[in-house]
Amino acid sequence: MADKPARALVIYGDGIMPAVKTHHEHLHRLAASGSCGFLALRALPEASEGEREVVELAQLLDVYDIYTEKARKEDSAGEVTEDGSFKTLAERFMGMKSTFMTNSKAALALSKRAGFGGSSLEEFGVDSEASATASRVLGLLGFDESTSMKDPANELVFVHLDAKSGSSAESGAEFLDSLVGCVQESSKEGSLAYGRLFLVVVLGYGDAQASGESVPSFRDDGELPSVLAALRPRQSYTMKAGKPVEGLREEYPLLAVYNQVAVTRRDEVQRFLFEDFHKRAGNLVMLADRFLYEVAFKLWKAPKYGA
Repeated sequence: MADKPARALVIYGDGIMPAVKTHHEHLHRLAASGSCGFLALRALPEASEGEREVVELAQLLDVYDIYTEKARKEDSAGEVTEDGSFKTLAERFMGMKSTFMTNSKAALALSKRAGFGGSSLEEFGVDSEASATASRVLGLLGFDESTSMKDPANELVFVHLDAKSGSSAESGAEFLDSLVGCVQESSKEGSLAYGRLFLVVVLGYGDAQASGESVPSFRDDGELPSVLAALRPRQSYTMKAGKPVEGLREEYPLLAVYNQVAVTRRDEVQRFLFEDFHKRAGNLVMLADRFLYEVAFKLWKAPKYGA
């Protein structure tokens, strides 16, 4: 158990998971040293063509249940709108200070609606400077010599990388792998971030369901006999606030790795690949809506959710 609260860097690569290959050593090293699991998403609502990005991000930010069709359309168009029905992150999580950085206009609009302090991240690709981005986000968390550790500007920095807004999913995967490597190098033993940085990487499939390739699903291969299936209790990821969640899909989940030195446990995953997570991940499946709450708990900004 940590003796003081951590500060979190969450990196979400939307549409980048299909581009992760064996040579992305920093991502695989992170998976091998952290705690891995799936985040279950809901099926897209009807009449939401072109809104997948904000619908899935809204679940990660736990605002899906109050996210109206009108708000989805505004955010998908990149229209930043004030919305009094959304509490700020500080109101939701004990004064938590946060910044949201993205290369997507739609995600930026949603982040501001959801109560983040948002800023645009320059379009990333093969020529982007991952080391400069790593330095910037760690500085925002107070992990540099020029920032006061007692009063950091942020306790959470959320970096959202949209493959469609970059040159390609492949260049996005290269940039993200380099970014993770630079963050790890800058937070090694002896640095201000060592033991204090809670690093989370979440990767999604984006619009991959239209690709026609094999469908990744966390559903168990073996079906239980009907008599036993009737006795099986609801899994926790199918519930929220004590009520069943409808419309969950088992295909194309998000893959998440959580890592903080001497705090997060390690499981048997060796590579940031779906098959490895499915066979060896220790976190199993969590509802995507509960993700931000779990991060806040690690920062001592929320009580423990679930077991």
